[in-house]
Amino acid sequence: MATIQVVTETNPANDGLLTRNSPPIGNPRWGQRMFLSGTETPIPVANKTVKIGPFRIEGIPGAVLYTTADAFGSKMQILVPTSGIIQKVIMYDPDDEGVNTELWFFDQDFTATADNAAFAISDADLTNVEATILIDTFRNAGNNQIGEEDNLGIAYNAPSGALWLQCVTRGGPTIAAGSEPLLAISILADD
Repeated sequence: MATIQVVTETNPANDGLLTRNSPPIGNPRWGQRMFLSGTETPIPVANKTVKIGPFRIEGIPGAVLYTTADAFGSKMQILVPTSGIIQKVIMYDPDDEGVNTELWFFDQDFTATADNAAFAISDADLTNVEATILIDTFRNAGNNQIGEEDNLGIAYNAPSGALWLQCVTRGGPTIAAGSEPLLAISILADD
């Protein structure tokens, strides 16, 4: 099982505050604060954006045919902030398949399905599912593709500082050796 490390990106210009009398602006910058009308109490907009990846989906052997609803790779552990909002996921597809893929996130370790077997989780693990995300919007770049889901707004809680992930294919890809897909996850962190 692979453990994925976290890279933090913060806004260097997070010193500005908005007040009731500030001129209107578009979108607040990271780290800025907004105020409710008639009050001086600040409301945090966002503290920092954490980008995890890109990282390779582990456990995909080359030249193996998958069937829809198969586990797509092995279980992975991803180190994340203890709580936050999953805002965006990107699937980098160097094999140019563009096949819909689900990401199943768990808030604790679970019994994974073997790669290329029909995905199934136990009843005991079902209540540990923190989120599922379907990547079904792909953009073709000729020799490869990018699947992107944005503006997700999925709140999560990971007291251990980790989420566990297994992917499920919703198509029938055959991935060439060395062309395994990669994932990147953007999180608006609470801590």
